[in-house]
Amino acid sequence: MRVAIIGTGGMGSWFAKEFLKTEEVAVYDTNKIKMTAIKNAKHLNSLSDLQLFNPEFLLNAVRIQNTIEVFESAAKYINRDCIISDIASIKEEIPDYYLQCPFPFASFHPMFGPQFADLNQVKEENVIIIAESDTKAKKFLKTFFNRFNFSIF
Repeated sequence: MRVAIIGTGGMGSWFAKEFLKTEEVAVYDTNKIKMTAIKNAKHLNSLSDLQLFNPEFLLNAVRIQNTIEVFESAAKYINRDCIISDIASIKEEIPDYYLQCPFPFASFHPMFGPQFADLNQVKEENVIIIAESDTKAKKFLKTFFNRFNFSIF
């Protein structure tokens, strides 16, 4: 699957490195230094480069307060069958956004983070996948998280 990740902070970079083991990955971040630190991923110069990469799964790993704004900015550059996804811990307006957006979605939250876990040694952690998420997306995420023996709720 072609996975695009927007935001390459602690969680975004962890997901990029792990997805790179089995998927084709492109990353975008306004902080070019963080972004280029992710080796073997395609580095996007702008959100418009999403159109050329044509992701099947878009992971939005930016700060919670910017999640919807980033989805709206990226929307014009992705196909309507691209699954959009967030990892926000507090969903606030995100469920309402998903209800009105034209994309299939996957909303999930890893119950670990860069400040609480050694992301190089993550195992036996927990992840929550929101029940209303797209069926194909849930299958993709469950396959991914099962590699780590995560408990999936």
